[in-house]
Amino acid sequence: MRSGRALALLELGYVWLNHRNPASKTWGLAHRSKLLWEQLVADLADAGSDPLSAIGWQNTGSLLVANSVEEARGLQAHVGAMATAGVDAEFLTASELQKIEPSLKVGHEGGAAFVPGDSQIDAALAVEFFRKRNLAYRVEGRYMELFDSPVEELYRSSADGSIEVVQTSRHKLRSREAVIVAAGAWSPNILTRAAQEWRLPLIPPVKPRKGHLLVLEGLPSLKINHGLMEFEYTANYTTAHSTQCSQPEDVSTPSLVTDPTVISHDSFRVAMTASTDKSGRLLLGSSREFSGFSTAHHYEAIEGILSRASEYFPALKDISVEDVLEKQTIRTGLRPYAFGGVPLVGPVPGVERLMLATGHEGSGLCMALGTAEMLVTRLLGKETVFDVDPYLPASRLCHSQTNAQTLA
Repeated sequence: MRSGRALALLELGYVWLNHRNPASKTWGLAHRSKLLWEQLVADLADAGSDPLSAIGWQNTGSLLVANSVEEARGLQAHVGAMATAGVDAEFLTASELQKIEPSLKVGHEGGAAFVPGDSQIDAALAVEFFRKRNLAYRVEGRYMELFDSPVEELYRSSADGSIEVVQTSRHKLRSREAVIVAAGAWSPNILTRAAQEWRLPLIPPVKPRKGHLLVLEGLPSLKINHGLMEFEYTANYTTAHSTQCSQPEDVSTPSLVTDPTVISHDSFRVAMTASTDKSGRLLLGSSREFSGFSTAHHYEAIEGILSRASEYFPALKDISVEDVLEKQTIRTGLRPYAFGGVPLVGPVPGVERLMLATGHEGSGLCMALGTAEMLVTRLLGKETVFDVDPYLPASRLCHSQTNAQTLA
């Protein structure tokens, strides 16, 4: 259930494995989700639909790039780990990379990890696709859309303590099977009041983390054939933060110093990502910034994205922040960042029929189908095809007294 707040939607979703560590806790969910996306694409094609038109699906392949000897060695080790995990991956030298991405410059010592099976989707198209599918269930009384009606209260049954009613600003909804809180960065807000009243640890250690995406048009001199990401970006997926609720600072004011990315400023981080959408526009990212629920443009973050991207794409050196602000599109969004880097998916302990799905940060689209499958298999009492224990909310939730003010 959504919180009722507006959020600018980022346009591109990486359905990738290249930037992930096969030994990480998030590998199972990401790998399963990718398989489910690919099955959906196959089903669309079998039904005569065009996956590109339907969800913006492009099998571009991915390049994880580096411009130093040390990072190139790290990429070689990464390719080996990916191959061991069954992923088709290969290391490309700088000269080999130049042949498939002429606009990209990594220097003589650089290189790339290439995963040809990675793909991307258009977020807006994918959301609309599933929404239209869901609307078909409305006539059966199985689906309802309640926009501009944020959740205000959760009520428990006096008989068994299970979630019985969800009160929104305009409606009272009765729960039959379960209530799933999947409100992204706003999920803690929905649970804060209930946690206070029930005196239970219900608050997920999740904070909004703002990101910028630059959508550039009119650049005939720059062509990108694959989805690209610099190797250092992967630090965002491997850096772990404490989730101990006994240390409020770990929940409310995360340390930016221990979250390494390439450009380090007081309030944001930047690492290069680049791709093109189905219309041929160049999509440049990416920034990460803890600034509450603000989605305002951050001049320095935009400047940082351009500066970092121009190191890899010399054709961008003549573009200024003023040009972008005046002529191009800038999109911002709030990623639900979970401390520890692992999403929280599954039942909330202590409250029957209450489930949680949040904390995916920048991987929400990639992991969406696997997350849905996890929840459905739980409700149906079936076994999952991968280990779900790392994602369960049990032991990871916090009491409201350490979160209510900072997450409100």
